[in-house]
Amino acid sequence: PQLAIIIENVSYKTNVLEMENDIKSRYDNVVKVIRLKNKNQFDTKFVKVEFNSPKTRDDILNKGYMTIDYIKYDVKEYLPQASILICSNCMGIGHFRKQCKQTNATCKICSEQVKDASTHQCQGVVKCLHCGGAHHSNDLKCMVIKQFRSDLTKNLLSAPHKQSFNRQTDLALQFPPLPQASKQSITNYQMSTNVQNGIMIKLDQILNSIHKFESTMGDLTKRTEVIEEWITKKGKNVTKMENDIKAVQLSNVRIDGELKHQVKGENSFGGVVIIIRRSIPVKRIDTCLPNVCVLDLVLGEKIRIIGIYAPERDFNVDLNNDTQSSEALLEWADTCSLAPCTPSAATSLRSNRTIDYALSNGVPLSIQTYEGGTSSDHKPILSTLPGVLARSLD
Repeated sequence: PQLAIIIENVSYKTNVLEMENDIKSRYDNVVKVIRLKNKNQFDTKFVKVEFNSPKTRDDILNKGYMTIDYIKYDVKEYLPQASILICSNCMGIGHFRKQCKQTNATCKICSEQVKDASTHQCQGVVKCLHCGGAHHSNDLKCMVIKQFRSDLTKNLLSAPHKQSFNRQTDLALQFPPLPQASKQSITNYQMSTNVQNGIMIKLDQILNSIHKFESTMGDLTKRTEVIEEWITKKGKNVTKMENDIKAVQLSNVRIDGELKHQVKGENSFGGVVIIIRRSIPVKRIDTCLPNVCVLDLVLGEKIRIIGIYAPERDFNVDLNNDTQSSEALLEWADTCSLAPCTPSAATSLRSNRTIDYALSNGVPLSIQTYEGGTSSDHKPILSTLPGVLARSLD
């Protein structure tokens, strides 16, 4: 799992930058504080806190809360969406081609089993092997694959080694007891008749005022509903405009907090650029190959990142929609024990295709498509890697 936790129920009015400064002043080994967004890129009430020390994160999870600006917030462990494997031989879920026990190959388009996939004459009738729907059997949008991913995530969340986290604890002992109420005897007190009559008159006046107020409120309720509906629509438009402005601003911001590694390409349209945060130790591996950039991230263990641009015949492969080229790429990935990690949004600006992705040999990746401005016809992809920062290189 990543070295991060989730803070719940953070008000939209809370300034995340001020919150980050307060967290870093109270807790050690805090790397970054981020407010999470939903699929529509709107802010949520969940804030993710990243650490570079597992001990600090585990201590906070065991406690079950964080105190920020004199407010106590509940916390829970952050788990990224689980990655699943789809066999390129039988289209089954949860294993590689090397571990597949099926002798015949299964066509990902028509779901028919054949002895040799290279000689198979597919009729082009699209049918999913898992749900029978009109899509490819390895489509990540299949309802069966989505349910498998959901069940896998639930199993990870309910694993025994996490049962001590997020456990509700009795906090009554952490507060001092309230003082005992002083009891005064009123047995011998008697209210006069004049006082009682005065109180009843006051109560009648209050009741009449309440009835008048209720009748007035009844007239204002309909007007209020109309105004609230108008305010809601106005708020949505304002939020959309703010997000559009933020997107334009982000597209023009200089990347001062990151370190850029690049390799010149064979042509004017090629080359590779990898941007890494300056706080992450990086070791550059020199190669004599154009269009290839190799970096070693010195974290808890070394993680090697290889960026490749293939200019020959514009090698843009969509793993879900292409046939021959995607099968060749997936077959090569299986022989190298690599699993594809694709973003949920398209990466091509010319079409609705996902042609930029990553291949991983077991390192959990979180891939996202950058929706800001770019001068290329490809959208950049962003990745988050787990790990603990090492103090020095090698």
